[in-house]
Amino acid sequence: MSAEGSSAERLRELLSGDAVVHLPGVHDAVTARLAVASGARAACLSGAVASAVGLGLPDLGFVHGSQIAARARDVVPSLGGVPLLADADTGYGNALQARETTRVYAAAGIAGLHLEDQVAPKR
Repeated sequence: MSAEGSSAERLRELLSGDAVVHLPGVHDAVTARLAVASGARAACLSGAVASAVGLGLPDLGFVHGSQIAARARDVVPSLGGVPLLADADTGYGNALQARETTRVYAAAGIAGLHLEDQVAPKR
């Protein structure tokens, strides 16, 4: 994997290989640094962790994408270029809102996101 290029390009390159890729969960600067120190080549920020750490609540829709992006802005610098994948729930609404979520995530330094293919609100 090249040292240069965007974190999104690095994540795509990593995921395009034949090997299983482990993305340890991170939720703050300390866990991000620990993931990098342990050799992680990418990391993941989940909505469940953001809800648990940020609000002390289960992942029942309390956390919005803007809060994930805010947490990512704190995490990404501590990853030292290691790409971050983040939970984007259902995109937080319709297709236009999913597009905006993607833009906000990219601006926060998130390299990739995963969307749930179901209607909102979730069952």
